[in-house]
Amino acid sequence: MDLKLFLFLVSTTCLPLIIIYIFAPWDIPYIQYFFLCLIFVFRIVFFQEKEYKKKLRIIGKESLRIKLGRIPSESQVSVFINKKLEQRNLSFVIAVVVIFGLTIGFEKL
Repeated sequence: MDLKLFLFLVSTTCLPLIIIYIFAPWDIPYIQYFFLCLIFVFRIVFFQEKEYKKKLRIIGKESLRIKLGRIPSESQVSVFINKKLEQRNLSFVIAVVVIFGLTIGFEKL
């Protein structure tokens, strides 16, 4: 899991949802869907895969060079990029699950 991304998603979606559930004087219907849509907007707009792969290729080559003590092969860099993409996707999925869990926990579903 990409911890920085997960903390960003929690601080921009889950924490405001908790604050709304606890302190809002009236019930806002379907507010959880707003935060779910916000996660998907972050996924589409801010975390575009092509640009992210380009950045990861540079970071991955340097990271693997330091770790291995030699220049990594393209397949090793590809594996590194795929693992990072899986971690990023896992962060999004866990944030969505947390929002559903909060909705069920506060009995707002």
